[in-house]
Amino acid sequence: QNATHYADSDGYVTIPMEIHSRTPGVLHISDLNIIYNNASRRPVLVFPEDKGFVNATPTLKFYADDTDNDRLKYRVQITSTDFIDSFNTMSFDMRYSLYDDNEGEGFTAPDFLQGVVATFTLPETYGLLDDTTYKWRVFAFDGYLMSRPSPTFIMKVDNHPPTGYSS
Repeated sequence: QNATHYADSDGYVTIPMEIHSRTPGVLHISDLNIIYNNASRRPVLVFPEDKGFVNATPTLKFYADDTDNDRLKYRVQITSTDFIDSFNTMSFDMRYSLYDDNEGEGFTAPDFLQGVVATFTLPETYGLLDDTTYKWRVFAFDGYLMSRPSPTFIMKVDNHPPTGYSS
């Protein structure tokens, strides 16, 4: 089965396995490979801080720890409503690219070491609306399993920062 299974709160994944035999007797199993892997921990959101202000193409920073020391790919989700509303949720998944070192958009590397802060800059094509509040969260993928989502942070777009004078 090629489905991605999610880890429980302790990081364990249960994958059911059924074995059937058409006749009674001894069942021999050969060439059974079981890959041992722990899912990454929930990602930690670093920047912007919860309830912070951003521009229309914010740079988001986050990381996840992985006890197997796997290289990680991330999925960033941003929504102005709720994550259940797939029509209004933008999802950027490193497993399907978005690595763009020439334009300065997307992820800054094709994958990241566990525990190292990853950076994602929202591409201008998907620019956020001014004076709008968004929620964002991140998942980590270690090549085998997707983590549970990070906590959800809120960010408000303000493309017109206050002007002032220093004295």
